[in-house]
Amino acid sequence: MGVRRELVEPVQARLFHVTKTGSLASVMDQEAFEEGGRLADALNELLTAGYDDLQARHALGYLYWFQSQGMDDEPGRAARAAAVTLFAPCFLTGAGILPEPLLPELLERAVPDAVAMLRQLRSQARKGVAEPLNPARLDEATVLAWTQITTATAGRPAHAAHLPNLCGALQIRAARTGLPEDLDAAVDAGRRSVTAAPPGHPVHANAMSNLSGALRARYEHQRDPQDLDEAVDAARHAVAATPEPGPDRSRFLANLASVSHMRYHRTADLADLNAAVDAARAATAATDPRAATRGHRFATLSGVLLDRYELGGMSADLDEAVDAGLPAAAAMPEDHPDLPALVARVGEAIRRQAERTGDAERLDAAVALARRAIDLTPETDQAAKAARRLNLAVALLHRAESFPDRRADLDEAIAVGRQATADPGWARVRILALTNLSTALRRRFERSANRADLDAAVAAGREAVRVAGHEVTGGFEHAVALTNLGSTLAVRLEKSAEAGDLAEAVRLCTQAAHMATAPALLRTRAAATGGRMIARTDPAQGAALLETAVALLPLLAPRHKNRADTAYALGELTGVANDAAAAILADDQPRPSSPQAARALAILEQGRAVLLGRGLDVRGDQAALEREHPALAARLDELRILLDGERTALLESDPDLPAPVEQDRISLTADLRRLLDHIRSQDGFATFGLPPDPTALATAGAEGPVVVFVVTLTSGHALLLTAEGIRALPLPGLTIHSVLDQGHTFYSALQGTSPGMSEVLEWLWDTVAGPVLDALGIHTPPGADEPAPRIWWVTGGVLGMLPIHAAGYHRETPASARRTVLDRTASSYVPTVRALLQARNQRDRERRSRQQSSTPVPALSSLIVAMPTTPGAEKLPGSAAEAEALRPLLPDPATLIEPEPGTEGVPPTKPRVLQELTTRSIAHFACHGHHDPNDPAAGHLLLHDHRQDPLSVKALAALALGHANLAYLSACDTALGLSPGRLIDESLHLATAFHLAGFQHVIGTQWMANDLVAVNVASAFYRQLLNPTAAPTDLDLNLNLNLDRCAHALREAVLRQRNRHAARPHLWAPYIHVGT
Repeated sequence: MGVRRELVEPVQARLFHVTKTGSLASVMDQEAFEEGGRLADALNELLTAGYDDLQARHALGYLYWFQSQGMDDEPGRAARAAAVTLFAPCFLTGAGILPEPLLPELLERAVPDAVAMLRQLRSQARKGVAEPLNPARLDEATVLAWTQITTATAGRPAHAAHLPNLCGALQIRAARTGLPEDLDAAVDAGRRSVTAAPPGHPVHANAMSNLSGALRARYEHQRDPQDLDEAVDAARHAVAATPEPGPDRSRFLANLASVSHMRYHRTADLADLNAAVDAARAATAATDPRAATRGHRFATLSGVLLDRYELGGMSADLDEAVDAGLPAAAAMPEDHPDLPALVARVGEAIRRQAERTGDAERLDAAVALARRAIDLTPETDQAAKAARRLNLAVALLHRAESFPDRRADLDEAIAVGRQATADPGWARVRILALTNLSTALRRRFERSANRADLDAAVAAGREAVRVAGHEVTGGFEHAVALTNLGSTLAVRLEKSAEAGDLAEAVRLCTQAAHMATAPALLRTRAAATGGRMIARTDPAQGAALLETAVALLPLLAPRHKNRADTAYALGELTGVANDAAAAILADDQPRPSSPQAARALAILEQGRAVLLGRGLDVRGDQAALEREHPALAARLDELRILLDGERTALLESDPDLPAPVEQDRISLTADLRRLLDHIRSQDGFATFGLPPDPTALATAGAEGPVVVFVVTLTSGHALLLTAEGIRALPLPGLTIHSVLDQGHTFYSALQGTSPGMSEVLEWLWDTVAGPVLDALGIHTPPGADEPAPRIWWVTGGVLGMLPIHAAGYHRETPASARRTVLDRTASSYVPTVRALLQARNQRDRERRSRQQSSTPVPALSSLIVAMPTTPGAEKLPGSAAEAEALRPLLPDPATLIEPEPGTEGVPPTKPRVLQELTTRSIAHFACHGHHDPNDPAAGHLLLHDHRQDPLSVKALAALALGHANLAYLSACDTALGLSPGRLIDESLHLATAFHLAGFQHVIGTQWMANDLVAVNVASAFYRQLLNPTAAPTDLDLNLNLNLDRCAHALREAVLRQRNRHAARPHLWAPYIHVGT
């Protein structure tokens, strides 16, 4: 709609006459004024109706301009002003030639209008809507406006200030059209902007940020990595050029977070993801709480934190996403355009928390937030709607898996998932939606056995793989899709042996396992899944895949992750090292020395006790390091405490030691890596904390046989390490299920609910210990004057639940004919062969150092801790008697005894005990102990302050006591849990924690010890250590304690009790020796 031509054409004719003749006469007569008035009225009516006519504006504006030149001052100025008003939209859109004298005024007037247009354009782009502005779309009009402005200011100082706005307008138009020429135009404008505003120019930062946005937009359409790299560099320059806080810096930081996050999705480079998190945090902190963009900032932060959690599994990232996002979402109005994204992100983070903790309320909250996010998302934004439906489908599926009785959740997850896959949206969302749908259908098949669901699950999984291979090859989503389809095919294989399913499933898992850009947990899970499937029919291929899974395990335990997060990740892969070793040994036959046995041992050492290995990595010859490089030793202790331990009152006394902050763990890990490199560069410390060379593992049997067990669902083996080499011994009756069955019987008997404890020990002899000792040639007990041969057990996995050291027929007579481990050997346990070798190396270095030193051997000293009463626990009246009985037997004893309630005294607290441990060679604890099979690091001794500050495995992990010799833990559950738990492969408990902290010998108990027997065993043990004929370097100068006899002394003390109570193994069998 426009002004009638009969009103415009007469005016245009008069204008033509002026330009042809140079005379103003034709525009100054009365009829010209009347024609102009009629045209102005018609144009005003049009504008009032919401329309415009640039041709009419142009004609009327020139009429007023010419007339102003023939009028006196006041009327002339009014006509000139009216002309400028009419010409302004023409200037912004480039509609016709305009009077040159008016250009400065038009430019001055146009800039605010163009800024308003650009602001409106950005607002509409954020809301996902587009409104027409006659005669062109708003984005076209805005581009035209800024093109005119930048053209008009070419060569002037203002030019540089306007080019970034042109770049921004072109970006928004390119986002709508996706045309290559529009994307190129935006980038070109950005480059011209940067050229016109070099470093130091007031708009340099803005120009850089806009160029970054243009390059990012072009990358999203054309996928040229160079564009993305340049976008990241430009974003960094923009931030660096804006050091002062304010809205601009917040915006530039948000852009840096966005492009860094995008590049992470391309490269899987943790540095990019960390940069995105840092920038998003800073952007959020720098954003005014009243700013409209605050919600978007929090949504961005939640997104990058969730991705980092997906990659690294750090729970602190989840907690931060929730803690930051929930209050922000609560404070936003319901119609805020960023609220749906923020609610969705927070809901996703809460769902992840619920997955870790099993918290039903959090899971319900996640479902509710996912529903709300869908309701808040406009129907016009179909891509976002699909993403929100995916979140709901995932939350519903997890709730259905957590609570099997909620069948409706599973059905709804499938229905919502199908809707999400049907919605047009982003490729990444479609892949994940198809994958989740496939999983939900598979779960429903497992409940209903409806074959249609299983086939539909395979079809959805195949479509996810197809889309991923086309859109995001090698990325996170691709790995998820591959692994899911492999698992689904494995289910169908078990149910119907569909031709080709096994080969396809293994191929998919193999492909996912070797995707270097996928998260380590996904890769490890894929390798383990595929390896376990194929190992049944092709052990060699299965072994190769399972070895890949084991090789990836250390990536799940980087030092910057805290122990709880690492334990959660490792818990998903329990048993994978055993499965790999079993596949390697599947075709092996027992022989004196076997390359396959050595290969299996190397895999077990790499894949079991990963958390323990992380501790060994920062432990070498601690005493030598303290002697020769005390500053390095002190710094190592400091970093170990910050990364692996807990703050304690002892440590807080050092004002220079900073408190651990979760986000600092990455930089602390880098510091530790540099420090270890520096330590290893010192003379004599080249191998400090490094794993032994594979060939060195075979030397572990030099001081006596070391037996390493491999137990899987289908088979069992023992790897025998002797002075002659390594060989494998098949144990046909040893499987995970048989161990669990015997463990159930044993602990039921222990708790008094059923008989059968002795029968379990006899089963252990027949199935495990007897064949091992026979293979080792240990057929009879030692002679009366002969020491029992030493043997070290590395149980690993579920077998650690049972007392191998007590296996046998203890009720047989005569005693000389008894078939028992206790009668024939002196048993010790170690978590890994590496731990044993490292402890021996430390022992040997100390001996050499003493022999070479002229300094007198320092006298041993001891600590006795007794808890006859314990806050919140049952009394242990025998512990005080135990302490009194041991005082005369221990060198230079310091005694900490819990005072009776209401009496005065200094109670044994964690800080005080830790302080004493730094100077004592021997520590004896008579107290309660606690073991948590699902969180072994939380296992602790119950001291006076155990409810506030427990002396836990985690606290001990920070210690490195080079002087320590013996820790005797006369407490229940210090060496085992009654349940296998998710981390059974880790061999983490209080006894191994004390051993790792530096104690060469640790005495622990596998279950509750009887008070009277505990006193008798402890007294007999220490008396057995008194040996006046031992070499002086091995003796305490006062009491002549031969600590090298710890394993023998414990055996002899336990034998005495066994001989009295042979039919009651619960009294004498819990005691074990851990160490050298």
